[in-house]
Amino acid sequence: MKKIFTLVAAMLMAFGVNAQTEVDIPLDGWGWGWGSTTSYENGILTGEITGQYGAISTGWDTPQDWSAYNKLTVVLESYNNDWGKVYFNDAKGNAIAEQSFTNTTTTTKVEVDFDPTLESVKSVKQLAVQGKAAGDVVKVSRVYLTEAVETVDGTPIVLWEGENDLGTNWAWNQTLLLSAMKFAKAKEDKSPKLDFYFTEDVANAEYWQLKTVIEGDQTVLTSNANDINKYDCVELPAEATTYSITLNAEDLAKLKAKGLRVQGYGVILNKVTLTNQSSDSNAINTIETSNKPLNNGVMYNLAGQMVDKSYKGIVIQNGKKFFNK
Repeated sequence: MKKIFTLVAAMLMAFGVNAQTEVDIPLDGWGWGWGSTTSYENGILTGEITGQYGAISTGWDTPQDWSAYNKLTVVLESYNNDWGKVYFNDAKGNAIAEQSFTNTTTTTKVEVDFDPTLESVKSVKQLAVQGKAAGDVVKVSRVYLTEAVETVDGTPIVLWEGENDLGTNWAWNQTLLLSAMKFAKAKEDKSPKLDFYFTEDVANAEYWQLKTVIEGDQTVLTSNANDINKYDCVELPAEATTYSITLNAEDLAKLKAKGLRVQGYGVILNKVTLTNQSSDSNAINTIETSNKPLNNGVMYNLAGQMVDKSYKGIVIQNGKKFFNK
């Protein structure tokens, strides 16, 4: 199964250049795998996992220099288990960067961010897409590198984009993980701001919540402490579409070391961005709602339950919180 192909002068031919910022890694010739079989047909690389934690893989006799890039993207068309992983190794077999993924039946981008200044990035030897168990099938339609570019303060950096239904049962495999490398370009002195773009699942949920925790130790962010309820969640008002968090220095340091995991209830995430704000930006946390007219007569308590004017306590109306006496 191991088909070894050399890539020094062949690098430019084996990698099809689409644009100056993206370089494709060809899908034919993935013969470095283990516990798997591979096939390539009609532009789709299919890997059938035959053993526990088997993987489909490609590699190079001569290690490759990826220091001009900072992101690897694997486009999945489908996968049928609750865990998988994309990673790549250096010439010594050490993992340089990785990103896990879960089952999908729609086109999904798995993005692996990495630091182009690492010495190991100059000697990439192997790239793999790993499954979990025999019987898993993964289909890949594209793999490519993105060229590292300088960011401009005030311009949002897209950390993730797609569709992730966080569900209504707090299932671990429905959370969104943003790796530590996603936060490498955040600048402490520029009040970096996270923006979460989403839609609310009004058909299956009566209230909507977001929970943002440090990956690994599962402690909640403190930057938006004033918005967090006793369950460590942010209550989102009806028709909210965006939630923003301006990161403090403590949270930013943890995110750069461990990454962020986003959980929620009744929320379908669409995009997460990071913005290094200009000096005149207001460092506040905000919730935005859609342009649809709101029902001014509707009030909700902090649990997201609809209440009437006789309710005593903190309520949410038209996206604003106030104490109803």
